[in-house]
Amino acid sequence: MKTYAVVGSRSLSLPLRPLCEKILSQPNAEIVVGCATGVDASVLRAALAGGFVGRVRCFSAFDADGSGAAGGVSAVSVVSAFAAAGGRVSWLAGGGLRVAVRARLAARTSAVVSVASAGCIGFVTHSSVGTSRALKLAAGRGLEVQAYPCGFDGEDLPVIGDGRWRQSDDAWVWLPAGGLF
Repeated sequence: MKTYAVVGSRSLSLPLRPLCEKILSQPNAEIVVGCATGVDASVLRAALAGGFVGRVRCFSAFDADGSGAAGGVSAVSVVSAFAAAGGRVSWLAGGGLRVAVRARLAARTSAVVSVASAGCIGFVTHSSVGTSRALKLAAGRGLEVQAYPCGFDGEDLPVIGDGRWRQSDDAWVWLPAGGLF
């Protein structure tokens, strides 16, 4: 199975169905996301609308009943609808309810990236601390990392390791130091 993590800012709500369909057009491909508003919720909505719920996984920092949700940044209703439609959800993926919410969200992000095997795609804003962290974790694991800067020039993407960003056709790709290009 080729697993792609899709990460991004909570402030972005994007039409991600075409990207999801592109990823899932590959044999044995799946997408993994978190549970936040913004990009995570956009992917889950695309899965529901596009009929590919079975090829998307969600790592939730809250419980099935919404306990532990992080105020206005957790997409409880979207994750619940995804689960009700048969979607695979790992509840409390960042730790139990006794774990502080910030720590739970960070651990959930680590869990999302840890199951990615094929790459990590990020939609980055200047305030996307969690997204930048996810991209850095993915680069550290040697995964292919692509970024879509939102609201700023790609040349200002955060450094996520020893390497550099290069613009490709429709995204910016992380090139680790010592690579062929």
